[in-house]
Amino acid sequence: MQENHLFTCPKCGHEFSVSESSAGETIPCPGCQQVITMPTLGAIRQLPVQTTPIEAPAKNTAVSAVERRIGLMLAFGAIALVFIILTLIWGWRYYYYYNIIYGFKHEEWNVFDTWTQWQFLRPGVDTPLTEEEQDWFYQLRMLWNWIVIYLTITGICLAGVVYLWLAPIRREVQSSESKKNNEQR
Repeated sequence: MQENHLFTCPKCGHEFSVSESSAGETIPCPGCQQVITMPTLGAIRQLPVQTTPIEAPAKNTAVSAVERRIGLMLAFGAIALVFIILTLIWGWRYYYYYNIIYGFKHEEWNVFDTWTQWQFLRPGVDTPLTEEEQDWFYQLRMLWNWIVIYLTITGICLAGVVYLWLAPIRREVQSSESKKNNEQR
């Protein structure tokens, strides 16, 4: 049966339990989360034997946390890419309905034509819309609503990517600020 030995982190002084099988491995310290290299088997056998249960270090927790963060960033990025593509598709459909099917050419418009078109897009102004105009107006409104929804989801996903990307920096700043506060006390 393998014995557990008490090991003291050389960086923070935190004491934790190690087994003989962890000789030579690099593991994060449970106290300071700094990666430390475990001593050789002979050096571990010279450490005091653990008599009371003390927390054991988790193997590769720092790596798995980074991998999870990168995985989430990739997932958010992929979702954002899908919704950017959907936005481009629906934007093309909007352009297609607005310019090609109904034949509105902005280049040839003057101020009066723009005012007339704006009045036309306001349903119920001056004259009621025909059934074809109502259908066209409904199509444009639905296309625009989907474009806004897709852009909102894209923005949320990209904000998630930025948040996950900056999380280690934020954590580092917070820990350095707490160390400064502790030193001032």
